[in-house]
Amino acid sequence: MGGPLEGIRVVEISMFQQGPVAGMRLGDLGADVIKVEPKAGDPGRGFMRIIGAMVGLKGRNYYFEHCNRNKRSIVLDMRKTEGMEVFFKLIDAADVFLTNMSIPAPKRMGIEPEVLLARNPRLIYAHASGWGRMGPDADDYSFDYTGIARSGLMMACGEKGAPPTQILPGIGDEVGALACAWGVTAALYAREKTGKGQVVDTSLMGSVIASLGLIMAAPSMLGSEFPREIRAEAGNAIYNHYRCRDDKWIAIAHLQPDSYWSKVCKALDLEHLTDDPRFTTI
Repeated sequence: MGGPLEGIRVVEISMFQQGPVAGMRLGDLGADVIKVEPKAGDPGRGFMRIIGAMVGLKGRNYYFEHCNRNKRSIVLDMRKTEGMEVFFKLIDAADVFLTNMSIPAPKRMGIEPEVLLARNPRLIYAHASGWGRMGPDADDYSFDYTGIARSGLMMACGEKGAPPTQILPGIGDEVGALACAWGVTAALYAREKTGKGQVVDTSLMGSVIASLGLIMAAPSMLGSEFPREIRAEAGNAIYNHYRCRDDKWIAIAHLQPDSYWSKVCKALDLEHLTDDPRFTTI
């Protein structure tokens, strides 16, 4: 059985992770994704050398294979007339064009939204950038690390008073890719009603900020920062994580201690503490 996007064709020019994973997610849903690469290929094809130097992982290029499953690839030299002719033929028969190039790059190449939508008015033009299409930094380059840092995610982790917390790479790009793929599916639904394509504009920083929505709501609505906590001083003892005697960790997540305290005691075989007066309040 095919996925819900079976019959949808995506033409993708992207590299590294945010754009490729957006295409991969559309492919997971059944779309036919054609990845257009230059002669040197997506830089992600050689990324294992960098990963090996950074963290010592060896073996198959899990990075490229993860980001580009469910795709077909074609190499085009788009600096030449013949390459552009083939690309435009692909666009004429496509439902979606997807890229994570810098904002100015498509215009330099002659494939900006106005050009492609003029050729194919039903096209969904999806651009997963670093900082969005507007603002003083729109044309600047970005990478997963910069989006994670600038969005505030690194300050949403760790304890109060600690420096920005190191986060394993790739999370920002994954979130940005999901937002882009989500935008594409919404645009395809809108096209079913209107018959018209549109530009889908998502960004790495905007996507990560959206994932922090609840934390961002505190300063926006209350005028005060949502505080980072100190684990050993948790305000709710059964909404916390603890190191056990065998050096494994356990996370307990109960926001209503009055309702769940007795159940936690039973699960831990500590029922004698259920009515202990020391633990009758939060």
